[in-house]
Amino acid sequence: MLERKDDRCFSEYENCVLCGKRTEILRKTPTHSRENYIEGCGQLCPECAKEVYGKERERRRIIF
Repeated sequence: MLERKDDRCFSEYENCVLCGKRTEILRKTPTHSRENYIEGCGQLCPECAKEVYGKERERRRIIF
């Protein structure tokens, strides 16, 4: 992993935009292929996506 202790921006994985937790989504994954990605906002972890939407999302990508 490329992550430094004090700087999450060097990780090869995306972090959740709400809680900051590392997700299983690689940064190089195209946004149209990601689950729980919100266009214009960023990546959510599964837990935050479930909390925000109240249930498992049927759609893979969230667009506002």
